[in-house]
Amino acid sequence: MNGQVQIVSQTIAKPSSPTPNHLRHLQLSSLDQIMVPIFVPWQVFYPNSPGISNAERCERLRKSLSDTLTLFYPLAGRVRQHSHIDCNDEGVPFVEAKAKSTIVEVLQSMHCNKFKELIPFQVQHDSDLCSFVQVTHFECGGIVIGVGLSHKIADAVSDVTFFNSWAAIARGERNNVLVPKFEAAKHFPPIDISDFDPCFEVVKDNRKIVSKRFVFDATSIKKLRDKYTENYCSPTGNMIKPPTRVEVLTAFICSRVMAATQLRADNSDTVYMVKHALDFRRRMDPPLSKQHIGNITFEPVVAETQIDTEDKYCYGVINQMRRTLTSADTDYVKKFQEGDEQLNLMKDRAERQRYKKVVSLSFTSFCWFPVYEIDFGWGKPEWIGSACWPYQNMFLFTDTKEKGGIEMNANLLEEDMANFEKDVELAAIFISQLSNPF
Repeated sequence: MNGQVQIVSQTIAKPSSPTPNHLRHLQLSSLDQIMVPIFVPWQVFYPNSPGISNAERCERLRKSLSDTLTLFYPLAGRVRQHSHIDCNDEGVPFVEAKAKSTIVEVLQSMHCNKFKELIPFQVQHDSDLCSFVQVTHFECGGIVIGVGLSHKIADAVSDVTFFNSWAAIARGERNNVLVPKFEAAKHFPPIDISDFDPCFEVVKDNRKIVSKRFVFDATSIKKLRDKYTENYCSPTGNMIKPPTRVEVLTAFICSRVMAATQLRADNSDTVYMVKHALDFRRRMDPPLSKQHIGNITFEPVVAETQIDTEDKYCYGVINQMRRTLTSADTDYVKKFQEGDEQLNLMKDRAERQRYKKVVSLSFTSFCWFPVYEIDFGWGKPEWIGSACWPYQNMFLFTDTKEKGGIEMNANLLEEDMANFEKDVELAAIFISQLSNPF
């Protein structure tokens, strides 16, 4: 957006009721401890609402945020290293800004790096903050709510639970909000990570990372599913359950990234390590609900592959993914609860990526998350976006508002993005931009 956003005011939103003394120390779980200390950036876009002014919308957001923080009190606290949250009610930076443009002009760009002006801090920010909020007013009357929650305290499920709880309170429906539970450390006891750096995969100079969004509508997804279903068989050659939207898009994107990077002369023996974020809640015994806030998530390696002219579309990745995720059962999760399983896996991953020719491809799916239900009282959002993440080869999937489609945020090194965008196979599938809802 090139400096078109101007900060109007900055205040601190604190819980409307003080946090009780017995809740002021929140121990991080082992999964929280190994999580990278960045902010997860969300931008929620709303059009002009004739029934309420932007000043009124902003004030409603500010007041309801304070009320929400009485329930989500750790978000108003401060992170203390990789140990705990000091739930001291210091508050959440609440920034109000104005943009010298319209939302349509913003959405015409597929370049997610430009969204960084819609949040007040960088995603990778040396801070002990747990959260921040920025409300940006546009000349068209629309607004964007930019939120960053620390990944040390919240995974994607937690983020969406917070958003929808905040929205319900803003609508005056507090009685319908389920009380969040901050019990992750009880299920995943803390461990010693003094010899582990959670930032080992973060690109320190994120100017080298380019983030762009690619939209695959329902028709494009169906074409992909038909293609992969035709070539997807069990090891015995028998057709089994057809692959899902996320499975086929994961395999397809793997193949296109490999094609984009095989131009390098030194990558013929490179191993591509495919990772997919996995929510443990429903795999536990007993299962946990979405009320349980924290990083109850891990990113296992679901497949490994190399450039192979006989499987250039990575059909085999789907079989590997299915076997890995099927084996992630209750016993699998118990290993993470009873020892240093997660830490040892992360150390091994860091070692492999550091000393061997291993390239990491990370996938996270927000598909089926109720992100388009976030209604603060002036209607549901028209679009949900995300700023650039400081990771190489990271891909985020979300549902499009139009049923059946998937939007992907791709974070690649600049030289790889240039080749990725020119890929003929990719260009034949994705559509250049979203239909304009504004």
